Amino acid sequence: MMDARSLTLNDESRQTLRQAAGLGLQRALQLAMGFLFAALIPRRMGPQVYGQFSTMVTMSLWFSLMSGLGAVSLMTRFVPEFLAREDREGLKKLASNLMTLRLANGLMGAVVYLIIGAIWLKDLDQMAIIFVAISIAARTVANLPFTLFLGQNRAARWGASDLLRRVLTFPFVFCGYIADGLRGAGAGLLAVELSVLALGLWWGSEFLSLRLMKIDREFLRPYLRFSAAFFVSNVMLMLFSQGGTTLVRFVSGDYAEAGFYTIAFGAYLVGTQGVWRLLTAFGP
Repeated sequence: MMDARSLTLNDESRQTLRQAAGLGLQRALQLAMGFLFAALIPRRMGPQVYGQFSTMVTMSLWFSLMSGLGAVSLMTRFVPEFLAREDREGLKKLASNLMTLRLANGLMGAVVYLIIGAIWLKDLDQMAIIFVAISIAARTVANLPFTLFLGQNRAARWGASDLLRRVLTFPFVFCGYIADGLRGAGAGLLAVELSVLALGLWWGSEFLSLRLMKIDREFLRPYLRFSAAFFVSNVMLMLFSQGGTTLVRFVSGDYAEAGFYTIAFGAYLVGTQGVWRLLTAFGP
């Protein structure tokens, strides 16, 4: 039989439980802001314009997620090893190399999005598409420091990126739309991503170094090989969770229908994404 000592939580386990509890509290606040957004933004924009906005945003998330290259799995797997052997310089090199790679991927994703937007979304305000395209690069880079926190068993800080996005999206997009329509809403979305990027760079500055940002292919190869194993599953998940709005727009040709679908499917994702994030907090 187990004695009492074997059932006692160690410090790291307590840390994990505290972080998971923090994620739970964050999720409650995100739900509140999500309901506020769903109740006011679509009504203010109207079905047609909200459908246009949700189509632009959903497409942008494709490129942000694909540019991530399975970073959550990579950080969860390898960062604890760096910390266990107290290899701070190695961790800084990994984070800095990945930051350079993220920047390149983000810029590439923004350019491809602009090309697709100019062809397939040519009926929309092109300046709005440009704002959303720039937000792809900002989001791709911003997510890296937060996934680094997940590997450090600081899941609440990892979740802070989504919390900040949710809290800021309503006021920034709402005010942007009031000021300048769809173009202003796109600018508001960009302002949200730049705010998250600023917080991520501030919090993660101790693990980022300009002198280590030159990509070392030999150093990165085993880590990228590992993350590539999760890349295909991430793409499949992305197509399921973010592909519906675009598919509805493509099949129906109606932005309003795409907007209605976005609201309905977003309600479904509230539960599924919350469970996934809570379970991921225990990864490290």
